[in-house]
Amino acid sequence: MSLDSSATPRKFTFSSPEGRALCKKILAESTPWPHEPHDFQLEGACKALDGIDVLAVTPTGSGKSGLLIIYMLLYSAIANDPALCPATQLKVKNPAMVFVCPTKALQYDMEPKFRANHLATVVINSDTVEASQRANREGKKSLWKQVTTANVIILAAEQLKTKEYEAALNDPAFTSRVVAFGVDEVHLLGTWGAEFRPVLRQIGNIRVRMPGSPILIGLTATLQCGTPTKAVCSFLNLHEGTFHLIRLSNARHDVRIIVRHMQSGLRSLRFPELDWVLESERKIIIFCTTISFGFRLTCYLWHRARKLPGRSDRIRMYNSLNATAYNAHTLDFMHNDCRSRVTIATDTLSVGIDAANTDDVILIGDTPGNTDDILQKGGRIRDGRGRDSRLIIYLPKSAVANADIALGLKEAKQSRAKANPKAKQAGSVKTTEMDVSVARFITAPCKVSIIDELYDNPIDTLPCHCVTCTLNPPTPRADPCNCSECAPEPVPQQAQAAAQPKPKPVGRSFCSPKVTKAMRRYGVRRLVLFRTWLWDCMADDLRFGFTNSDDFLPDTVIAHFFDSFRSIQSQEDIPLAVLEHHLVADYHEQLFVIVLELRAKFTEMHRITLAERKLVAIFKEKSKLSVLLKPTGRLKKPTHARKGLSKITIKIPAHPPAVKAPPAANGLPALTIKIPGRQKLSDTPGIARASS
Repeated sequence: MSLDSSATPRKFTFSSPEGRALCKKILAESTPWPHEPHDFQLEGACKALDGIDVLAVTPTGSGKSGLLIIYMLLYSAIANDPALCPATQLKVKNPAMVFVCPTKALQYDMEPKFRANHLATVVINSDTVEASQRANREGKKSLWKQVTTANVIILAAEQLKTKEYEAALNDPAFTSRVVAFGVDEVHLLGTWGAEFRPVLRQIGNIRVRMPGSPILIGLTATLQCGTPTKAVCSFLNLHEGTFHLIRLSNARHDVRIIVRHMQSGLRSLRFPELDWVLESERKIIIFCTTISFGFRLTCYLWHRARKLPGRSDRIRMYNSLNATAYNAHTLDFMHNDCRSRVTIATDTLSVGIDAANTDDVILIGDTPGNTDDILQKGGRIRDGRGRDSRLIIYLPKSAVANADIALGLKEAKQSRAKANPKAKQAGSVKTTEMDVSVARFITAPCKVSIIDELYDNPIDTLPCHCVTCTLNPPTPRADPCNCSECAPEPVPQQAQAAAQPKPKPVGRSFCSPKVTKAMRRYGVRRLVLFRTWLWDCMADDLRFGFTNSDDFLPDTVIAHFFDSFRSIQSQEDIPLAVLEHHLVADYHEQLFVIVLELRAKFTEMHRITLAERKLVAIFKEKSKLSVLLKPTGRLKKPTHARKGLSKITIKIPAHPPAVKAPPAANGLPALTIKIPGRQKLSDTPGIARASS
């Protein structure tokens, strides 16, 4: 027995103290890794070298991607030089890793990190496939050929179900080199996988199909304990006792959490609560729930910052509808431009991107979908130490009420129903389903404590012993807590927009909920006249000699003008109402004069309509007279009007008081109504003519 045991080489354990010391030495002497690894990076890499699957939950900006790089560097160094560890079982000379990233921004952000450590990397997604097809005849084939030599293959999840990936699985030159399967932002398997990217939930099955069963390394910063963790492990085919879990506190104590309430509506065109971002001289990312909301916010800020130097570079959008080159330039500005800037983004920028120069992150729009969304977007602040960094969350006006309902607080719901029973009957009380974790976050007396509870954050986390953390330790938890619930903001700063008195609307004396069709028709005719006048004025200008008159104020711009008509309070609002149309840039004053003219006309039209409706109601009730009202507002001849009946004349002054019905004559009375600004209402027998 002793001879047999001595003849069989003992498997070296990298996760032992001797193994960790050896890995540190190899990293320092035989790899391009520039500094000493963090404790969790070394722990995860050593477990992976032992052939154990790893699931790491660590804070945003802590270096999760470094775990993958360290693993690949150690594996490559030991496999290519067995003398470094003679007892090792690592035999693949040119190892490769398949790395699945959920967003294009994250894929492009990870590529240079791998290349900087001498790891050949290829990114395959819809954009790179399209670019490859345009570049040469072979198209996507030439791109997929690179997987046989690359060390890191960064894939979009949708590429896992393509024919090209299926062909790569049948190529021994590729499958024999794959030693690891990495998945970033694994918390999205439960949310995005259920909503619009079902392939994310098949990653575990796809990994099992690969020959050789490469080890799996899953990374995220936000994975709630309990059911969410079990669901993600199920999707990845990770069973209890067969993988190694690394869970560190994901609380970012270098970023202050502030909760505010929106003053604007979700469909508003004005966002005065965000005027401070243009005056703060800070680098800010604003996350919006939809592209449409982000576009309206960008237009507002763009208009407010018209005197800002370099406005096109310092106020930018980042979303999936933008051109790839535009988004790439935006990322470059975020990383390398030291000027103050505002980036309006959507969920495409919410994971994996660490902009070193970001000071604040703002969440505005609809209520966040879950607390993962809140922490991931707040994590775009790479390092908040010395910056007074903040995560500012603007909640809709109904967020607190919806949070009470989500938590089952029926008393609050019943009290609102009792206070407004008619609204409930009419169906005007609208509630939206809210994630329970978000509801708990909104109603929590301390935002930091509820995050620790939801994510099972260790209270006493062992400090990292690497040189970087020793010289520059992470920010400890503030005592007392500095979140907006524990340390409320000063009133002038918290409600800067709300505290200012709202300007009195100019010429807005009517109370109709919207511009009616009749008003819109009249207004369109007025703007068409203005457009023709403008074209005549510029007819002699050589620049506009061949320009059609409709181009000076297109119909789409006129339609948007009346859609936002009630939001025009001053001349400064004209550019936003005409969509910054360049041909009317010098005529905003004339357009605002037209607005005042139209407001006066619309007020008169609305007053007349109300007076006509009131008179019709009176005579229907008192005289039992069936009077029909046409869409134009004119009175139609009663079907039973008779000759020889007495006539009653009612004159309506400019500001008519409450009109009382006159006493009825013998039979049915004929009716004559004189209204200022109206021509004759009827010229039929039995109804006298009336003119303005």
